[in-house]
Amino acid sequence: MTSQVLGGADTGDGRSSYRVLADLVAGARRVVELGCGDGLLLELLSRERDPADLAGVDLSPQALALARRRPALAGARLRVSRAQELPFADGSFDACVAHMALMLMAQAERVTAEAARVLAPGGLLACVVGGGGEGAYEVFTALLRRAVPP
Repeated sequence: MTSQVLGGADTGDGRSSYRVLADLVAGARRVVELGCGDGLLLELLSRERDPADLAGVDLSPQALALARRRPALAGARLRVSRAQELPFADGSFDACVAHMALMLMAQAERVTAEAARVLAPGGLLACVVGGGGEGAYEVFTALLRRAVPP
């Protein structure tokens, strides 16, 4: 549903928030997406890299079935998994992305620790985090600073 609502939304500079994330990790070859849903962001990422270098996890088998229907994702590793227990080896990725997913995940400390684990040294974590009355961005930033020291 998120990709249907936000996939074409303009962030003010003519890009969708999905395109902003894709641009942020343009230099990364191996990318994993947390909460990949129907694969829209992974499809954007596949335009600049081999789909075999892409991976995505989601709790929904139905959403992953939609992602697998995208021809551009043939060869991408799409797994039913929790972000708190990523099914990938340490240092497997150059970037980890999440679009409107982190603030929905329980055990945020565990999610950020797992993202740090699967990232290679110098890897990049890039996220779109929704705002709101509870200050989701501030909470996430504080958790990230604790889980991944500078």
